[in-house]
Amino acid sequence: MTKIDIRLVIAALLGLLVSIVAIAFLSQKISGRAGVKNFFAPAATPKTIDATISLVKNKTSMTVSFVPKSQKNISAFSIRFTYDSSAQVSGTNFVPDTALLASGWSFPVKKVSVDSVTGLTDVDISAINTNPEGYVLAAPTVIGTINFEASTAVSSLTLSLDKSETKILAKDASELNYDFINK
Repeated sequence: MTKIDIRLVIAALLGLLVSIVAIAFLSQKISGRAGVKNFFAPAATPKTIDATISLVKNKTSMTVSFVPKSQKNISAFSIRFTYDSSAQVSGTNFVPDTALLASGWSFPVKKVSVDSVTGLTDVDISAINTNPEGYVLAAPTVIGTINFEASTAVSSLTLSLDKSETKILAKDASELNYDFINK
């Protein structure tokens, strides 16, 4: 093998390793709820926001986007939205953005389920970028669309972001700090 061939093999193996670690991390986070918080821990210092998760309501759908505050190289994310199961909504599904799919993203989790304990409907979305160099998040990026079949207007439906189950991972496996806008 030449030097270039070895570098390509190493880059591919590193990308695969990051993807495997991200899948394991995300599958653990989606399979269960977060534990009890320690209320006696010292207050955390405010964190710099790296990106905003934006949810924009349309007539029968909601568009999910990332809006970066500065350029970040990301490799995986997991998002959980919740809403009251008694809402007049059915047939919820998530459709990834085709441009994101074309840029190396895979969405192994696009699950909608009712939590029998809380009575909330969970919309779980997880994605992994399969490129060894990750995905450069430099501009507002549409992640996909949550579609609804509703007997009332979707505009009256409120989705909440479950911050204990929502993570954005940088290429170096650090977590990005984010805020949430629900328009």
